[in-house]
Amino acid sequence: MYSQQHAAAMAPQKPETFMLSTEAQQALPHDAQVALQQVDNLKYFLISAPVDWQPDQYIRRFLLPTGEYVSCVLWNNLFHISGTDIVRCLSFRFQAFGRPVKNSKKFEEGIFSDLRNLKSG
Repeated sequence: MYSQQHAAAMAPQKPETFMLSTEAQQALPHDAQVALQQVDNLKYFLISAPVDWQPDQYIRRFLLPTGEYVSCVLWNNLFHISGTDIVRCLSFRFQAFGRPVKNSKKFEEGIFSDLRNLKSG
């Protein structure tokens, strides 16, 4: 186990880059660095969207680099992201890492099928 001092001394790491040293990150091509940053920005939105809402606020939106929006909606005191927005997030992430979705219809069908099979709790 790490001591409290050791844990405090460790710098927080970005979600997608935690496995790469600073030198390895800087050695990546510029496009890869930009893609990592864009994915990290999306992850930050997904993590922080349901936090600190104003009383009259019902929606938060994030503009993907593709020009599409992902929304977090407050409805019936619960936060929701639509299945379509989940597809947008995943499609963007695949595209950012050089693996664009070839058959978008099949991709969407698979994601929606997985979402239908999720059970709460």
